[in-house]
Formats: sequence, structure tokens, C-alpha cells
Amino acid sequence: MAKTKSQRENENRIRNMMEDAGIYEPRYELQIEQTAETMVDIADMKAVIKKEGRVVQEVKTGGLGMKTTAHPLYMPLNQLQQLLIRQMASLGLNKLSEKKSEAKEAKRQEMDGIEAFYAGRRKQ
Repeated sequence: MAKTKSQRENENRIRNMMEDAGIYEPRYELQIEQTAETMVDIADMKAVIKKEGRVVQEVKTGGLGMKTTAHPLYMPLNQLQQLLIRQMASLGLNKLSEKKSEAKEAKRQEMDGIEAFYAGRRKQ
């Protein structure tokens, strides 16, 4: 399926965010594409909900009147939003990914300190 203008714009936006953070690498392109597609899907669902309303009227079983319920797209929309959060984390672009990168940085600094310690002992 051909990319939409919105998807291309989202891809560029994600790429720019990653470049600004100094974490962009070409190997992320497939993830960037899929994340941008999720963003388009979310926007499409929101547009449908806005057009049709947040609540819908449904006929009760057996034709015994009407009941008001939340729009049926709310649950899939929520699932897509959770997916987007995970996708952004895997790209290093939200708080969920910070904990992982902080742990990696702390471990790297610890290893640098250990290496420096042993390098100093070898010189003695």
C-alpha cells in the first residue's frame, strides 16, 4: 500500500526527533514506518469518533428500546495509543525508554571506572 502524505510527514517528524536526540540510525527505518502508520491509524479513528460522536445509540436485544454506549472505536483506539507508546519507547523517544538508557549509561560509566582502576594498577 502506498504511503499517505500524513504517514510520510509522521516518518519525517519521528526521524527529526531521533536526530535531535542523537539516536537516529538507518536500522530504525522499519520501526519508524510502522510507528508513523500507527499515528495515522490513531488520527483516522479520532476523526471517525469526532464525526459520529463519543456515544452511540444501540438497539437493545429483542428490539426493546435504545441504549447509549461509548463509541465502539474507543477500545481499539486505546489499544493503538498504548502500542504507540511502546513503539516510541523502542525508538528511544519517551520516558519509558529513558530508564533503559539511563541504566545502560550507568553501567557504561561503571565499566569505564573499573577499566580506569585496572589501567592505573597496571602502571604501578
